[in-house]
Amino acid sequence: MLPWHRRPAWWLLAPAAVIVTLYISGNVSTEQIVAHREAAIAASALLLFITGPLAGVSAAIEAGRERRSRGLAETKTRTDLHVLWVRIWPSIVSASIVQLFAIAYLLVRAGSAPDPISWWIPLALCSALVLHAVAGYVIGQWMPAALAIPATVLLSYLWVAFTWTVEPTQLRYMAGPAMAMCCSPAEKLDGQAPLTLLVFSLIMSVAYLGIAAIGGPRGLRQGASLVPRVATSVLIAAIAFGAGMFAGNGIGIMPGRTLAKSELRCSDGVPTVCLSDVQIARGDQRRLVAKTFSIFNDLGLQPVRQVEPVPALHKGDVLSPTGTALISMAPGMSELDTVHSAASTYSSQLDRFSCDLQDPVKWFETRYLVQAWFDQTAARALLSPEDQQSIVAFSLTDPATAPELKSDLADLTRMTKPQQTRWIRQASEELLQCKVPASPGSAGR
Repeated sequence: MLPWHRRPAWWLLAPAAVIVTLYISGNVSTEQIVAHREAAIAASALLLFITGPLAGVSAAIEAGRERRSRGLAETKTRTDLHVLWVRIWPSIVSASIVQLFAIAYLLVRAGSAPDPISWWIPLALCSALVLHAVAGYVIGQWMPAALAIPATVLLSYLWVAFTWTVEPTQLRYMAGPAMAMCCSPAEKLDGQAPLTLLVFSLIMSVAYLGIAAIGGPRGLRQGASLVPRVATSVLIAAIAFGAGMFAGNGIGIMPGRTLAKSELRCSDGVPTVCLSDVQIARGDQRRLVAKTFSIFNDLGLQPVRQVEPVPALHKGDVLSPTGTALISMAPGMSELDTVHSAASTYSSQLDRFSCDLQDPVKWFETRYLVQAWFDQTAARALLSPEDQQSIVAFSLTDPATAPELKSDLADLTRMTKPQQTRWIRQASEELLQCKVPASPGSAGR
């Protein structure tokens, strides 16, 4: 057994932990993972950029040492598999420690959360580190350290980074970091994502073990059979890719799965507001959401009976004719943000709509005016005077047009409630027809 102080995996552990800490602090937003343990753990998949090369490089160095000192450090009575394990286990353990440290740090940043800790994701990530370590060891067997180290880093980086955007999407999950895109507060990780990583990594590790058993150039000189072992490893690698494709079949570019209605917490009354445990973990705003929609229901606008979280990558309408509204809610949202999120549901169709007009300025100004009216109408009934001023700023953000829009908004709010509702309904219809509605001032005269 080699002494601990001579194992490169332990030398690299502390610097890798520091790099991980700095990376998380600078690149992982707390808002992305707050009150959501599964999202925090999944976000650690990004750190395979660091832990993968850590496992691979330290194993490559060990392979180079074994190649140079075989017969001295280990006796010949040991099997090749035993020698391999003695050499690479510190690489796997060291990289796994850094990966688990990253998970722990992210969980601390996420804070208290209603969802349990999932050990399924760390298991899959550690299996990926086994693959990186065995691959690094094989490279170290066939190359001198001066070439093996950069080659291992390059291989790990290319596999982790460049598969992230390729098709088919299963390849993204075979590498691992795509899991970091999980999850919105109303989602949970699709179990196929870690399963794909786990299945592929373990089978592919066996394929690399077949190459490692050759023993590098020295093994060839001692009569190791190259062709049968390489052929077997290629076959196992093909099985690994096939199994990964099968395990990840049907998974989308986003690894999250929208929670079923039975997994949401629904309020009583009409409208019924259904949110996830994560969304209400830092304050339950369901009552405020219901009040916001009730205001517009009372004004005679499109009635809303049910409110649910909007799914990730949703591209359709968020306000359906059947009376269901989809809203975006994050844990810890302020009352101002909550009211704005609910009120903007009515004008969301305009946000996705555009017209090919010669002079689109007035069209956009009217669109902003409609959005501002929804914000202000809800804010006047539900928010403090200070928040009432702030919420309108969400829509009236252009300094060049803000004075005119504020004047139009004042004209609109001087109308009676039925007149306001009628103008908003008519203006919205005309905007969707690429027409420029008459201003509230001219309409009121």
